[in-house]
Amino acid sequence: MSDTTPAALALTEPKIVTDAVVSKLQGCEGVSEAAVIEIEGRIHAFITPDTVDVQLIEKQLASELDEKLRPASYNALSQMPYTLRGRIDEGALETWLKGIKSTQSTEHLLAPPRVHIKEVRSGSTASSSSLSSIYSGHGVQDRASWDDYLESQLPNKVQPKPVRNLRYIGLIIYRRIFSVIFIANMIPFLLLLIKGTDCPTLATACSINLLIAICIRQDNVVNALFRIAGWVPRSWPLWIRKNAAKVYHLGGIHSGCAASATFWFGFLVVQASFDAFRTSPLDSTRKTISAATLGVAYVIMLLFTMMLSFAYPSVRRRIHNQFEQVHRFSGWTVLILFWILNFMLITDYTAPNASITRATLKTPGFWCLIIITISIASPWMHLRKVTVIPEKLSNHAIRLHFNYRQNPVPGSFVRLSDTPLMEWHSFATIAVPDRSGFSVVVSRAGDWTSKYINSPPTRMWIRGVPTRGVMNVAHFFNSAVIVGTGSGIGPCLPVLLAAKNNGIKVRVLWSTPKPQETFGDEIVNGVLAADPKAIIWDTRAHGKPDMVKLVWGLVQESKAEAVVIISNPALTKKVVYGMETRGVPAYGAIWDS
Repeated sequence: MSDTTPAALALTEPKIVTDAVVSKLQGCEGVSEAAVIEIEGRIHAFITPDTVDVQLIEKQLASELDEKLRPASYNALSQMPYTLRGRIDEGALETWLKGIKSTQSTEHLLAPPRVHIKEVRSGSTASSSSLSSIYSGHGVQDRASWDDYLESQLPNKVQPKPVRNLRYIGLIIYRRIFSVIFIANMIPFLLLLIKGTDCPTLATACSINLLIAICIRQDNVVNALFRIAGWVPRSWPLWIRKNAAKVYHLGGIHSGCAASATFWFGFLVVQASFDAFRTSPLDSTRKTISAATLGVAYVIMLLFTMMLSFAYPSVRRRIHNQFEQVHRFSGWTVLILFWILNFMLITDYTAPNASITRATLKTPGFWCLIIITISIASPWMHLRKVTVIPEKLSNHAIRLHFNYRQNPVPGSFVRLSDTPLMEWHSFATIAVPDRSGFSVVVSRAGDWTSKYINSPPTRMWIRGVPTRGVMNVAHFFNSAVIVGTGSGIGPCLPVLLAAKNNGIKVRVLWSTPKPQETFGDEIVNGVLAADPKAIIWDTRAHGKPDMVKLVWGLVQESKAEAVVIISNPALTKKVVYGMETRGVPAYGAIWDS
């Protein structure tokens, strides 16, 4: 039998010793995880959770371990730090233990989270210090309060089921806007159908609707509408601000006018079909509408029908890339053909001796087409290929850094592509205060994203200007609960980083698999810097929680005025419905394009 002393063993075979101590610690009552590090011949123990009775554990190990193998300190943590490879980060534990201030890079967003520590040997009952990493599956807040949220009963919804389903599902603001616009168009449509009209009048009605439908989607117009809505002071009553925050439903204007334009053009095609057989009242030698004009009208009608069919919500969701391509190429073709049709109609309806130029300048459709063309072309005037600095966060996510412009407004997005004519993808901008440029987080969600995670790009196409989206409405409130799942934390992060400067009190709920391993320290630390008590729920470790209950618990605890969520369609609708039917304003993407 070896006569090696425990002290010598600690120096010659530290791994065996520390493993033995870890094994003893894990056998103690209430210990979830344990780690041991050896510094200058002394062993230091770390255990989770921080509710464990460390005095009892110390007493138990005193009877089971030789005196020289007993830990010099017992440190209870709310969570164990992990490296990106999923191993306990001993460097982070040692850094804290030595009392060395975190040497976190200045390139990181914010300071790391705070962790509660109990130092037994020193006699201190509780102290706080910074660790350089976040702890998978938990925030800093006591887990017991989360359990209270999940175990509590949600209050009853405030309206009968038929009423609330009609209001919050069937007739959301988007659909109400669509309905108002469509009905407003159908009233004169039916009157003209009964009374009778001509093709130039119908072309004008169609052009006006197309003008509104296209301009309402223009980047600068969208930003202007968000700015106007954001002018409502936060001191004003909540009912005013919560309705102003519905500004992101402006897509209802786009779809309402586009659908109406298609109906008006259908009317024009029918009218032109009859006029093609009638003698022109201006020239008895020809028909009211020429065969060429009628042929162009039928081609435009076919393209309109294709665009409207592909834009139907269920079709759009199923084949979104094809929807975008049909919308883009058919739209450009329609624009060109509409210019041709406009001049053809002017020619058909102008007397032989009259001035075509004067007739053109008096035609409303001509001026509408000029504005429409400028609106469609303007984002492409900002098309550029820019340098990208990739930062691979994990096998499931990558962060792309851009430095070609100043910080975008929190809650805005940009469009990126590698094939500008074929497909574009929108990503929320992450702007860091006092740092130029921005970044986006790309999470694995299909072939396009997988390609760039596997082979990070160094150059990409970008179009238009950063455009405000649903996350921007968080600025309309004094306090808000921000909810994100997976890479949905990307759109939330710039709002969280700017919340303090903007005077917004935020609580955060982020549900995602392996947050630190997938997205890295910087993003997770940014979340906790905005809300030190953020709930960061590791779905890989704990499964998927009842998000409605967790959100409701945070709303009640923080007295938040609103909830903003960035998640998948199903969960977004569930949370928004669950909050709004209980009287809490809630906002989430509506996938209207």
